[in-house]
Amino acid sequence: MPSIKKVSQTLQDFACVFGLNPNPNKTNVYFGEVDISVKAQILDATNFIEGHFPFRYLGIPLHSSSLKLEMYNAMLKKVENCITHWNTRNLAYAGKLKLLNSVIFGINSFWGAVLQFKNNLVNAIKKLCRIFFWSITEDNRRMIYKRWDDITAPWDEGGLNVKEILSWNHALLMKWLFNIEKGGNGLWRW
Repeated sequence: MPSIKKVSQTLQDFACVFGLNPNPNKTNVYFGEVDISVKAQILDATNFIEGHFPFRYLGIPLHSSSLKLEMYNAMLKKVENCITHWNTRNLAYAGKLKLLNSVIFGINSFWGAVLQFKNNLVNAIKKLCRIFFWSITEDNRRMIYKRWDDITAPWDEGGLNVKEILSWNHALLMKWLFNIEKGGNGLWRW
């Protein structure tokens, strides 16, 4: 309770200085393994609502345990919507490559900077990208000139320099470990 009172006092001080108050109807408190009586005291002291997992923050699902594949459906749907829209255009391979490297890579980077991707998700995204790039439809099976793994290779290795999703995801997550080791000033270091 002392830390809750300190946080509440800080919020009140912030409100006095800037005139911005947290809306108790829109602000949630999430609990781990907390006794029911302590929960009641915290909710009473803050006037906030108890939140429940999973929830979404900036479009990214957050959960107290490992995310299941279904929780990544919003990301997969976003990639699928982009590709469906682009399929209505008559794009050359260079245009498709540019879209994959910019838009799809941007979506993957946004989610991948905070979540570890599962292999099933990566395979589903690769499949969507592969179908889009090679213009494969149910009634139009085209000849594929290169394996997708060869396409993700760098230019100097004969690839088309498409970013490999899983490797990039690991690199983005390693950035957090680097920042912790480096000794940044963020609150997340507690």
